[in-house]
Amino acid sequence: MNRTTLLAFVAGAGLSAGVAAFAQGGMGVMHHGMLLSQKSPAEMSAHVDHVLKHLYVEIDATDAQKAQIDPLVHQAMTDMMPLFQQASGRFEQLVTDVGAVLTPTQRQALKAHLQKLHGMPAS
Repeated sequence: MNRTTLLAFVAGAGLSAGVAAFAQGGMGVMHHGMLLSQKSPAEMSAHVDHVLKHLYVEIDATDAQKAQIDPLVHQAMTDMMPLFQQASGRFEQLVTDVGAVLTPTQRQALKAHLQKLHGMPAS
């Protein structure tokens, strides 16, 4: 797995969290039902391990590849956590600002659209 693929994976996880936050009504950056911006380092590490476990199955990673990828992803998440927390706060503000412009019916329509687009369950 090259650095571009790994970066795309990490960025995709962040984007998924942002879309989930918008679809959930902007109550924090949500991913798999948990507030990422409020997780401890141990919780984030466990979450990354969970995501990697699924990734490894999808890409049929060997044990040798897993041993190389794990520290790369964990270090990237550690390095990016302050930026993620800052982006999380900004995204919450964006959701609030957009929500203030839309009618309740439009907010529900947008929520439904994002859920359909990203395969998210209806809440």
